[in-house]
Amino acid sequence: MNDTRRTTALTDLRHQGRSALAIQRQRAQEVLAHIRRNLGLISDAFYELGEGLRELHNNQLYVALGYQTFREMLQEENLGGYSQALKLIQVVTHIPREHAVQLGAEKCYAITRYARADPDAPDIKALLSGRAEIDGKALSDWTATDLHALTRKLATRKRSVSDADARRTARTAQAALRQHGFSGATVTARSGRHGISFRVVLDMDQGVLARLTRLK
Repeated sequence: MNDTRRTTALTDLRHQGRSALAIQRQRAQEVLAHIRRNLGLISDAFYELGEGLRELHNNQLYVALGYQTFREMLQEENLGGYSQALKLIQVVTHIPREHAVQLGAEKCYAITRYARADPDAPDIKALLSGRAEIDGKALSDWTATDLHALTRKLATRKRSVSDADARRTARTAQAALRQHGFSGATVTARSGRHGISFRVVLDMDQGVLARLTRLK
């Protein structure tokens, strides 16, 4: 009797799993159809397109369609580029519809980029309502091109500050090593694609090396 109940329970679970997958697949197909209808009208219907892409991305509905990644689904379904899709997702996530349709997709994305780049930037809602300004200018006086240029300037300034901090850290570490007996130690900071790294070179005599090898 116990075996019968166990088998029945497992069968019910399989049916539930298949049912959930079928519901996800159906929803994913509905969203895809909606996106395709709006794809040729991106200048006018970008918000609806972005909402559909966000649902597919955030809920991982592309898995129900047999794709391993969101990028793969975009490519195979001819839904546009990955970067453009992420831009639209950013827009619909942070900009309300009524403002987005007035400003356009590119300016909306420029606003979200600026807000991420500047930790002291006013709240996006305050900018949209006119309660806050950017460098003394209302949002309406900024073009998308101007906002992108400001964002690049902020990013460059941030990298410069980070590089300066890294050089100070390298000098401090180098002084500490030399103070502890590594007279020829050098520490240099390097900035790369994955952030800042440090290169440490130790010039030591045989006695120091021997002591280090005995450390456990």
